[in-house]
Amino acid sequence: MHRAKGFGVRVTAADHWIKPAENWARLQAASLADAVMPMHAEAHALPFADGCFDAIVSVDAYHYFGTDDLYLAYVTRLLRPGGRLGIVVPDLEAELEGSAPPEHLRAHWDRDFNTFHSPAWRRRPWERGGGVEVEAADAVPDGWEDSLRWIEACVADGVVRARGDLDLLKADRGRTLCVARAVARAK
Repeated sequence: MHRAKGFGVRVTAADHWIKPAENWARLQAASLADAVMPMHAEAHALPFADGCFDAIVSVDAYHYFGTDDLYLAYVTRLLRPGGRLGIVVPDLEAELEGSAPPEHLRAHWDRDFNTFHSPAWRRRPWERGGGVEVEAADAVPDGWEDSLRWIEACVADGVVRARGDLDLLKADRGRTLCVARAVARAK
């Protein structure tokens, strides 16, 4: 959100989990109320006109809904030609072999982690869909360490649901998990 002020852009901050009023208080405190409009929206029912955005950015969310093969076409219709879609998600360095997570992660594995895939896996449906040109799809170097620091801060701030993520990352130490990023330009 702080990028809105630095780059002089208007941001629509659509979130399914955080109420707009909660985000509004944070935006006012950061003097960003003129640049960022918080709203409640579910990823499969976005209330926007086709072609209305120059960019769509998803942080720590796309893996929950973007594994649907039809989602890319749905979300990119909201981009102007040449607009960019960018995601950053918790992910796997490589696809898991077999049906179970690695032994060192089994005690901490949650069914939500089944949405984790590899950057190469994320690239394939974007290339296959034909509506975008993939500019990047890779792992953020040492991204798991950044994620660990963020989750430690969340736990210290009392975000109880982050505890399981913290245990998972500490057990893994970057062996299996990563933070993936992907960027594509709408055709």
